[in-house]
Amino acid sequence: FLSLLPKVYKPTDQHMGYNHAIRRDGRLVAIAAVFPLTWHVGGTELRVAGVSGVSTHPRYRGQGLMIALMRHCLDKIHAADYSLSWLMGLRSRYRHFGYEQCGTELLFTLNQKDLQAAGVDGTRVDFRPLAHKDPLLADAQQLHDGQHMYCERPPREFVDICRSWNNRPYAAVIGSELAGYLITGVNGSQVTELVAADVENALRIASAWCGHRDIPSITIAVSPANPDLAPVSYTHLRAHETEAD
Repeated sequence: FLSLLPKVYKPTDQHMGYNHAIRRDGRLVAIAAVFPLTWHVGGTELRVAGVSGVSTHPRYRGQGLMIALMRHCLDKIHAADYSLSWLMGLRSRYRHFGYEQCGTELLFTLNQKDLQAAGVDGTRVDFRPLAHKDPLLADAQQLHDGQHMYCERPPREFVDICRSWNNRPYAAVIGSELAGYLITGVNGSQVTELVAADVENALRIASAWCGHRDIPSITIAVSPANPDLAPVSYTHLRAHETEAD
């Protein structure tokens, strides 16, 4: 958990306080975390309870511990007056607690050759890992907080949040200025987040990233709430399909 979800699991009283546990004879046998998120949607601020790490020791399974722990956590969530709660897991398991599938994510596969043919020049974009105390971190935070929809990332936790789920954050730099940042998986072909100063820079970053990692194309996740990037990505995708036809 320390490497998989550094945004939640830290050896501090605050972060350990997110965890709820069941003990038997002094032994930790089941655990679940409820951690707070602040979600901004336009001008609306929502308090969200994220549920994570629901697990039971193998020797204690089949005794209803997970059910008891989830009910306990939901009672805590309701008492704290969260707007909603969110988790990732098997629908067949968590629908018994009232959870259903939700949300929409658009995935675009962009080809470097097609971007270049469309006149997108990424040759001047350089990349470097985004790390703690990076001088560009404040600029990346400003870009993130300028989105129409986003979850708050405290400055001290920004990098750890970006690094969760084995992802890697990179600053995209033109000259000495931050053009944007992106978050990718280990192999670099899956971009889970791309935030840029404007649409033109976003396309430059996408093209440059293909060249940087020497891969022919990348898949970029785009929020439907991004009113600018999704239509432009779709236009390039359609142009590619038309040329192929």
